Amino acid sequence: MPSTTTEFIVFLIDDDPAILKALGRLLRAAGYQTKAYQSAETFLNEHDASIPGCAVLDHAMPGLSGLDLQEALARQGIHRPIIFLTGHGTIPESVKAISRVPGNSPMPMRRSSASMCHS
Repeated sequence: MPSTTTEFIVFLIDDDPAILKALGRLLRAAGYQTKAYQSAETFLNEHDASIPGCAVLDHAMPGLSGLDLQEALARQGIHRPIIFLTGHGTIPESVKAISRVPGNSPMPMRRSSASMCHS
């Protein structure tokens, strides 16, 4: 049954309880409501897609990764804003995550673009 709340929730998904606890405390101190999940599978099984909010995902988790969760949400027609956290990411994985967002396409970096960063 869809939720009747209009409260914006930051959904935290990470396999590390210490990260979930720290992020939850930080975001609640900033005035956000949070809901924590220790796996992508638990999030998929328990979350209510009708509740407005965003997801903060660990990229590297046992079972479904953050990228796998992003893909599963898209297959279900759920297009939440997503913030990825990782200590183990690569540029190709970042490009893959960005390219999955509707309306986004990764743009190749050209020498002229790179030089603008150093002006």
